[in-house]
Amino acid sequence: PPHRSLRPLLAADGPLLFGRLLFALGSGSRRVFDVAGQSGRNFDALLGQPVDVAVTESGTVYVFAADDEFLIIHVSNFRPVKRTMDVIEIFEKINKKLPAKLLLIGEGPDTILTRRQIKKKNLVDKVIFLGNQNRVEAVLPCGDLFLIPSEEESFGLAALEALACGVPVIGTSGTGLVEVVDDSHNGFLLDVGDTTSMAQKGIELLEDESKLLKFKKNAAESALKRFSTDKIVTQYETHYEKVLNG
Repeated sequence: PPHRSLRPLLAADGPLLFGRLLFALGSGSRRVFDVAGQSGRNFDALLGQPVDVAVTESGTVYVFAADDEFLIIHVSNFRPVKRTMDVIEIFEKINKKLPAKLLLIGEGPDTILTRRQIKKKNLVDKVIFLGNQNRVEAVLPCGDLFLIPSEEESFGLAALEALACGVPVIGTSGTGLVEVVDDSHNGFLLDVGDTTSMAQKGIELLEDESKLLKFKKNAAESALKRFSTDKIVTQYETHYEKVLNG
């Protein structure tokens, strides 16, 4: 079970297709979701205050963090190479400086170890375990920061998914993340194991509202520009044509 119960606030009427993030930049709300079939519904007004919400497959809207808290996300298969202990270390350092919650998505060999570490550090009330999710795109846009301090990454698909949802990434240099994360533009890349520097970069970004907004916009724009379906499909077609034509 998760470390704390998520609070169901609203039930979406009709079949749920996708949670769609409305980038209401400059409005009173930090993050708002619209639900397919529920166009025009103002969840903020219904809840009485701006909150972080996400839409699950069951159609329930949940609050992950209060409006004055930053939401930090990590998604992985919880294998040792993902260094989830570093995720906890980084979050602990950030949380000492800023009000924040950590959202963990995925399951794997290190899940139990991660839970133990969270309990040992008295962070139980600050961490939410969602387990495996089929639709991370319905949750990622709620985040302010994405942590992926992996020892190795062949490409960094999880990081790209975060960027595409407008979430800046803090990851590791010398890995496949260099293909998707532009250091100091849509995130930061630091040495493996350097949790202090990762936390410091995270704090600096979260404390600077204008910089955070800029990084979020850069994240979404860079993902669309470099990895849009049209662009990537065209590249594949060109490659296959070269192979077939010798």
